[in-house]
Amino acid sequence: MAAPSPFSAETLLEHEHFVRAVARGLLGDADATGDVLQETWLRTLQRGPRAGGNLRAWLARVAGNLARDRRRGSTRRALREERAARSEAAESVDTAFERVSLQRDVATAILALDEPYRSVVLLRYYHGLEPSEVAARLGTKPATVRTQLVRAHEILRARLDSRYGRESWAALLLPVAGVTRSAVSLGAVSLGLAAAAALGGLWLFARRGPARGEPSTIEVAAIAPAAKEAPRQEPAARVAAAPEAAPVKPSAAEVLPMVASHGTLETLAPRAELFASGYYDDRTLATFSFQHGLRDDPTNIVGEDRDVEYRGADFGAHVRENGTSVIVDLGDLRVRTLWSWRGELGAARERAPVEAGHTYFLWSRDPDTDLAIAFEVLELEPGNRCVLEWYATADGRTARASFRDESPGTRLAQRLIELRSELRRPGELVEPRVQLQVRSGEALGNWYRVDMAGGLTWIFQRASEPLDLRSPRDPEYGAVAFSRGGFVPEGRVFVVTRATWWCHAPKDPNRDSRFALVVGGEPIVTIEGSDSDSGTWTGRIEVPPGEEALTHLELHSRAAGEAELFGEWVERPGLLARARPSPPREPKAPKPPPTLERPRAVLQGRNGSGGDDIRLRLDGSTSRDRKRAEAPLDLDAPIGERDHGIVHCEGGVLPAGEVFVVTRVDYRGRVSDDVEGDARFAIVVAGERILEHEARGPISGTWTGRLEIEPRGEKRTYLELLNSSVGEAILTGEFVRR
Repeated sequence: MAAPSPFSAETLLEHEHFVRAVARGLLGDADATGDVLQETWLRTLQRGPRAGGNLRAWLARVAGNLARDRRRGSTRRALREERAARSEAAESVDTAFERVSLQRDVATAILALDEPYRSVVLLRYYHGLEPSEVAARLGTKPATVRTQLVRAHEILRARLDSRYGRESWAALLLPVAGVTRSAVSLGAVSLGLAAAAALGGLWLFARRGPARGEPSTIEVAAIAPAAKEAPRQEPAARVAAAPEAAPVKPSAAEVLPMVASHGTLETLAPRAELFASGYYDDRTLATFSFQHGLRDDPTNIVGEDRDVEYRGADFGAHVRENGTSVIVDLGDLRVRTLWSWRGELGAARERAPVEAGHTYFLWSRDPDTDLAIAFEVLELEPGNRCVLEWYATADGRTARASFRDESPGTRLAQRLIELRSELRRPGELVEPRVQLQVRSGEALGNWYRVDMAGGLTWIFQRASEPLDLRSPRDPEYGAVAFSRGGFVPEGRVFVVTRATWWCHAPKDPNRDSRFALVVGGEPIVTIEGSDSDSGTWTGRIEVPPGEEALTHLELHSRAAGEAELFGEWVERPGLLARARPSPPREPKAPKPPPTLERPRAVLQGRNGSGGDDIRLRLDGSTSRDRKRAEAPLDLDAPIGERDHGIVHCEGGVLPAGEVFVVTRVDYRGRVSDDVEGDARFAIVVAGERILEHEARGPISGTWTGRLEIEPRGEKRTYLELLNSSVGEAILTGEFVRR
């Protein structure tokens, strides 16, 4: 048997036009040309050429021989095709339905791909661009495009494998690309998917949209995000300049074809069940990512990318430190009928009181998110638990939701985009000019940031008037910012052509101060350890609506700085706000916490000076990232001044259906005699503080009583240490079945 071809399906597809031209020149028949093309692919994948061989010459020879054989044996081939056609026509209705369903799933999966995979696939197969042309369009390298195509195919294959099985979907899909079932082989499976992406999947929706009478909304199973190749970051020059006439990079939104305007592609996900952070002290149970449709995140694909927090008395929209999200209570309204609602959109705030039966509009905005979300409180146990019905979209064409929109023309997604635009409009830029100022007196390790739309990160004071940056700074004074800017109007692009800047970022005994100006995600100025510096940048960088957070001024440690941006408007009719997505997080193998095998737990901790507190919880989690010891700690050893903390836990989550009734807690601990400032050793069980020791010196004893730790309440039981202190708590009791 010949060795398999070393050439990938993706490589072969790059020569499709060449092989088709060879076959068409010899045959002059479009159908026959297609047959020769597919047979050429199969032979190349199965038995040649050798690695390093001339692929183009091989393809020309194989295609030429097949075309001549076909021309000589046209009569016999026609008879065989007629018999095959009769066999295909006789297939069952069920098989035909399954094939059409598969084609629809492929199209939907392609359009549901995360960036940059979706744009790469659409440009390659829908627009018919070569990898080099795709790379030029997206501002990347051809090798990167080819890698992203391979990864996109892997994601699509995984989804089809899980639903249909490899052999089943290959047999169903290859006829769409012109290959009969008898031609299916292991070598053709990869080619079949790639060909289907070009000929089958996109044909159904991207080419024509749903046919008359077909459903306009498609329910799609959730696809787990896959890792993207991170764009290569070139070192930023201190002052980067570009020619005035440099071409403007198109935004990713421009290369996406419009899906049928009367339909929305939906990815269905579960309703959101949240447990109050104010009661359970567990942020992961209280927050939800509408972008991913997830609350729990065992594989760490969500990270901090969460949109709402159920605090108990209210919903919080400000979940991420660098987010500027807002929420509006729309009142007693069903989220499924929001598409027809024409009420007045009230004031947008960072929090909104929780009311059963109310629907809320949430604009989730951060550097890589610009989601329009509506959710309704279906169930509510005040201060404890709530269940949300929800619908989220970033562009009005695709959505992730807990229900299918059955409004006429699937209008809900478009209505959410309208509400988002209504919130954006008052804060839009009037002229293409932005002014940003920041000053800080703190020598901390944070980046203090203000973006062109006024979003703040680690800055808690906003000035209403321009700052006097050259006046002396109080070392104890926190960061403050001033901004005169706004959102880029939808339907336009802000093209920045000039930026002027000044900064004072002196050297610091502990760490150098830094100043950075970023425009459209590109660092154009970076200054470190300079008493005073200024300059002008000229170039041409495009800032589309939705990407305002990628244009910002940053300071690190004690520094001050300002920048003014000047440019022009470029009209882009129909361009809606759309954030530039970040590469998805690399999924990690889930690490479930251990289960508490018996009604006994040991919590130990040591903490040095520095002011940070440590909470070691019953399930083993900590409030801060601290070193974990497998063996019990030596609690009698001296407390090191620079000891950043270490913990030891013999605990876990409760067994299913069990309640841990704590009846006894044996404890011992101490606070260092020479500590400056506050110090504390405390024990909390089921939310009740049973011990708090702040006096210098040791303490030990036993608490008895009866406190119940319920499932999901493990984080409400913890050992707390502040500053130079050590402590231990041994909890014993019994399990009670509930």
